[in-house]
Amino acid sequence: MHEKGTVSLVRLSSYILDLVSKRDLGRSPDPLRPPAVLMKMDIEGSELEVVPDLLVTGALRHVNVTMIEWHRHTATPDRVKTLVNQIY
Repeated sequence: MHEKGTVSLVRLSSYILDLVSKRDLGRSPDPLRPPAVLMKMDIEGSELEVVPDLLVTGALRHVNVTMIEWHRHTATPDRVKTLVNQIY
């Protein structure tokens, strides 16, 4: 039996701007490989809502590497291509 509860939602762009962008990443022992922020996104079809928000708010500039799992039921190849072109 599952218990019902509440789930707090966090806007990813706000989380990145309020917390990630202000973190001290410290120093790397290798000056050629500075610390980096990596984000893996697997949000079951909400990518097409979240990624544009990351772009518009400027939050994505605080992420060095992004891996996105696109879901076919919402992300057609044309929509993904348009969004990827906006990122780059």
